Amino acid sequence: MKKLFSLFITLTLLCINIVGANNTTAAGKTKHIVNTNGNGKHVVPWRNDKKIISAVTLDDDFAPGCVIVVLKQSVSILQMEKRYTANDFVEIDCIAVDDMIPSAKSLVHEEIRRRTAVADGKMRETDLAKLSRIEIEPEDYRAILKLTLKDKSKKAVIDALDALNKRDDVYCASPNVIMHNYSTYPYEWNKTIDGGRRGARHPDGWFTIIPVNNYTWTTPWEIIDAPDAWDKTRGSDNMKIGVIDSGVSHDDISINSSLSKSFISNSYEDDLGHGTHVAGIIGAKANNEGITGVCWFASIAALKIIDENNTSLVPPFDTSTSCFDSFILALNWMNDNEITLANASLGWDPSQPIVDPNLGVMPIEQSVVATLQSAVSSYNGLLICAAGNDGPRNIDIQPLYPAALPNPNIITVGNSTVAGAIDINGAIILSGDENCLSSNIGNNSVDLFAPGTGIMSAFPDSLSEEHVDIRYVIESGTSMAAPFVTGVAALIKSRYPLLSSWEIKKAIMDGVDKIPALNGLCVTGGRLNAYKALECARVMTAEGYNMNHPNPRCLS
Repeated sequence: MKKLFSLFITLTLLCINIVGANNTTAAGKTKHIVNTNGNGKHVVPWRNDKKIISAVTLDDDFAPGCVIVVLKQSVSILQMEKRYTANDFVEIDCIAVDDMIPSAKSLVHEEIRRRTAVADGKMRETDLAKLSRIEIEPEDYRAILKLTLKDKSKKAVIDALDALNKRDDVYCASPNVIMHNYSTYPYEWNKTIDGGRRGARHPDGWFTIIPVNNYTWTTPWEIIDAPDAWDKTRGSDNMKIGVIDSGVSHDDISINSSLSKSFISNSYEDDLGHGTHVAGIIGAKANNEGITGVCWFASIAALKIIDENNTSLVPPFDTSTSCFDSFILALNWMNDNEITLANASLGWDPSQPIVDPNLGVMPIEQSVVATLQSAVSSYNGLLICAAGNDGPRNIDIQPLYPAALPNPNIITVGNSTVAGAIDINGAIILSGDENCLSSNIGNNSVDLFAPGTGIMSAFPDSLSEEHVDIRYVIESGTSMAAPFVTGVAALIKSRYPLLSSWEIKKAIMDGVDKIPALNGLCVTGGRLNAYKALECARVMTAEGYNMNHPNPRCLS
């Protein structure tokens, strides 16, 4: 049956002159309207897949041992049933080929089946709406393969890329680049302040480790109008949230062990501290201990792709298990486990000088960005990203990824200040509602700002020292701002589970507080407001979900 269906799709796609219309969602995403031929059969329109070729050098920062290949959209659809092997890539010395997004392939296959059924009159649109939502567009689907090389040198990677770029079926081929998180770097204690510890971090500043019992801190709940939002909903025990980071380790966070996974080691336990801090902001328990997250009731999936050295490279280096491929595998894992909301307070920063200021692209960047964009398009959910801490860097001009990707299922968040919080130098911030000077900006790439300066959250027990209790610490950065937005997205999804990712994104962006100081620095010119976002989501639903709501934690 699958072969017959595949043959039908192939013949239809090859023999028709595609006509039809487009419909644009609230978040700006071009969605499909059924396109038909003379017989009314459904088709998938082609993308203009012009090959993307990047100049990669030995000086570029990537892991040897493998390459990432993205096939053209037309090839990906027409050969959906094909299982690629090393024999399909005889021009390089390849010893293994792995499909990195098989879950996306399955979802796209199902979406095409549904579209065909509707076009043939075998399924009504009303029946289609009752099925589980598929947000991956077949028009955007491109197969992503990881090719493991026999030769583990960086030169072998460059040679393989050159050979692959000559193939007609390849959209782009890229090296396995390395990502970092956007807050804490390796813990190298060098100074004690206020009973706590101060450690090294990214050159944009420091992070401050302060024990919870030695300090008072400012929580941003009133700033984002969280108490009013909590009167409506406090989350759901079934609200699955992926935290793509350094792992999560804390008893104040509801970690779903069956959904959690390390893509670089044998344990999803956090040996850096960054992922736990992020997860605490999203969904720490409301149990009168430590701190409370934005979404009180949640099921956190700890997806570990960053190690204690703030990369995902596993010694020895030539194993080629770097954050780029781990990031893609984490997206696939979430599809498999129906985790439709995720936080990614990390990214890749191209290090080369910009070649053409008008294009804003770098030699290695073109293929890497095309691969990342295809990977995020394959995620059946909403991805919340940190904007980065190189302020006042404008990522419209000097982009970081995935924050600067144009994908409509991404929300990129900058860091705003909160009056009374602790800044990166340990000083009290006197005024709020401004962008933190270390936060990146971007009128097109950054969607909104959220509190990210002087934020108290959880810290792994394993990293505490005997003489200093650091189960809860203060940290700053866009890494701390993004999870506030993720938490609000979780509240919306818990309250209104039928809303799409794009509708949730629109609700969050429409519900911001307009802040003059943020005007021109992000798309919305505003700061997160949890209650207004929920109200915007309510307006999007016909009945407001007031009757027979499936989530018992919704209070009204």
